[in-house]
Amino acid sequence: MPVLDYPISKKDWDNEAGARNGVSTEREERLAADAGPWQPVIQIITDFQRLEDDWDDSGAKAPSDELLDSAIALACVLQNRNAAT
Repeated sequence: MPVLDYPISKKDWDNEAGARNGVSTEREERLAADAGPWQPVIQIITDFQRLEDDWDDSGAKAPSDELLDSAIALACVLQNRNAAT
């Protein structure tokens, strides 16, 4: 499993996810901004919202909106970090 080789600052995380405090937001609004090369990753994460419980025929629960929003926020932080370098 890949390991993130640099920390995400509290400021960066708060800018993407902290203000919502775990409350789900409209994904379309978040995706309206150009995510550049991260767009395919964000689209894959967004596609997970269509999963329902037992999506794997083994009883797996569908991912929560909060989990998906957090994953999108992380992708946005990483995209912004790449854009700044």
